[in-house]
Amino acid sequence: MTGFWTLFKRESLRFLTLPNQTLLPSAINVFLYVIVFGHIIGSQVKEVQGFSFIEFVFPGLVMMGTTTSAFQNTATTLFIARWEQFIDDLLVAPVTYFQMVCAFTLSAVLRGVLVGLICFCVGFLFGEFTLVHPFLFLVSVVSASFCFAGIGLINGLFAKRWDHIAVFQNYIITPFVFLGGVFYSMQMLPESMQWMSFLNPLFYMVSIIRYACIGYADIPFYKGLMVTLTLGSFFFLIALELFRRGVNLRT
Repeated sequence: MTGFWTLFKRESLRFLTLPNQTLLPSAINVFLYVIVFGHIIGSQVKEVQGFSFIEFVFPGLVMMGTTTSAFQNTATTLFIARWEQFIDDLLVAPVTYFQMVCAFTLSAVLRGVLVGLICFCVGFLFGEFTLVHPFLFLVSVVSASFCFAGIGLINGLFAKRWDHIAVFQNYIITPFVFLGGVFYSMQMLPESMQWMSFLNPLFYMVSIIRYACIGYADIPFYKGLMVTLTLGSFFFLIALELFRRGVNLRT
């Protein structure tokens, strides 16, 4: 397990030593969202499902920072390793493909969880937010980070240029986030459009963290968690198989 722990430590220190790039930007974004949506726009919006607008939106903002950070961690580190070709050193090291994928994934989960906690603390300072189920909150950010860590690994393997990572994030992840119920309840949609929410993986992740924070969600917690973990396991296994086949790893 020495190789696994060494790689995990390296990947963790990589983002821990650069907090201004990896941890704090998401917290600043949440702070700005709280100011704008909570104290400017939110004061003009009626309650959503019995909660103030910012109280309803805030859990989704935390999830947005969590998933984005987990994705960026695996996608960027793997792309850089391929681009600068020091992935070759890892491939000849006594580390199995399973250990490699686990180390990359766990470091991304760690980053996602830290960002989620930091974002929540930023909002909690305003004194308007609650945490009904602390343990379920931790389960939510861990499972969502696990899912997006796998997506990041797959993207990092197939990306040929830096903008391929940006394209995936800007044109796929960002629309999923904004259409995943971060800023609204599914019940606010016309019945003819509600089915679209069930096709969006972010909908399930936003739902579970919203339930953990305020005790309300559009779907039961166990259903959202089951979908999130299933997707996470699916992406993890795909990434593992791609590593095993050496897709875009060997030059």
